[in-house]
Amino acid sequence: MVSRKLPNADVEIGHRSISTCHLIGITRDLNRRLKWDPEKEQFIDDDEANKLVNRPRRKGFEFPEF
Repeated sequence: MVSRKLPNADVEIGHRSISTCHLIGITRDLNRRLKWDPEKEQFIDDDEANKLVNRPRRKGFEFPEF
């Protein structure tokens, strides 16, 4: 940040890396195999699993509405 050089990993790489960890946690919690659509970033035909992808945000940390 101080040097203004590019970071070692792009933002997209960081996002995909941590997403994988979260997906593993969801499959472990549900104790079953799941199918993931990386383009839509949601599970295929599994509403229960999709509910675990997001969580309510604390006041002051909500995402803006678009």
